[in-house]
Amino acid sequence: GHGSRFIDNTAVEQIVELANRALAFRKGQRDALHGADHSDHSNCSHAVAARNRRRAKEKAGANMQMGDVTSLNITTLQAGVKAGDQFVYNCVPPTATASLDIRISPHDNPADIGKMLDNWCQECSSDADNGHKVTWDFLRDQNGDGNDMMKHALTST
Repeated sequence: GHGSRFIDNTAVEQIVELANRALAFRKGQRDALHGADHSDHSNCSHAVAARNRRRAKEKAGANMQMGDVTSLNITTLQAGVKAGDQFVYNCVPPTATASLDIRISPHDNPADIGKMLDNWCQECSSDADNGHKVTWDFLRDQNGDGNDMMKHALTST
């Protein structure tokens, strides 16, 4: 679509909404790791579980460590329309992509993280019946030392 129009349900709107959910989850996990319980999503089941682990560890005289929470970082955001090797600045892109590096704590069930991503995608898909939806998939990547790394790619169309 042309940039002079107010186009509804754009891919960028949807991927930004999903990115905001990912950042809220990240903040909850970081707060649980470092002891802040004042986050606006303090009732999220993952944040509650991490906070409970923190309290149990503190009661036992131990400290939380990185493996006690699930870390999430947005590692790429991509959108745009190109003509040759240059971006066209007056075109609304039909797709947008985000990559998340999610390191799942051994205390969390990977299937629950998958369900969380499914829910985010469903909630951020503004008009799925007309093709405006967000999807995700695991991507395997060799990191150079022969170990597979799991990456999560989210795409909005």
